[in-house]
Amino acid sequence: TTAKILWLIYFGLTVIETVALMIAGMDFVDALSHAFATLGTGGFSTKNASIGAFNSVAVDVICTIFMFLSGINFSLFYFLIIRKFSDIFENSELKSYCLIVVVFILIVTFTLMPNYKSFGTSLRYAAFQIVSIITTTGVSTADFLFFLSLLFSLISQQQICTAT
Repeated sequence: TTAKILWLIYFGLTVIETVALMIAGMDFVDALSHAFATLGTGGFSTKNASIGAFNSVAVDVICTIFMFLSGINFSLFYFLIIRKFSDIFENSELKSYCLIVVVFILIVTFTLMPNYKSFGTSLRYAAFQIVSIITTTGVSTADFLFFLSLLFSLISQQQICTAT
């Protein structure tokens, strides 16, 4: 049945992310807990400082990828398995999601450049926080309130520009 296939997709993604996080240096409990938190977009962490406590580029990248994947309609993963690629590439929801994420990551990356002095570091924090916010996962690697205020400021500026 379709429900069983969707559960298997979720299980498979959980196993892959758990193993990837263990390779990146997390112990099994932390890796599994954070796989559940990012894939289920629940946002809970075993650390008070959330994902930022691990201070690891690899962990940040892995979590960003899996949070992003979790924001995608799981029926598209089903289409991937049954090789209905045209249904994936023609999906307007996926196209919109990708466009919104990429645009906000780029805007925030360039906005953060004065703070982090490096494109790579700015991109790392921007991508993680934007994907965490847009998927409502809520885990963080940096000051979450700073990113929220930055996003509200950008959205407000956009609304002012379009209103005039």
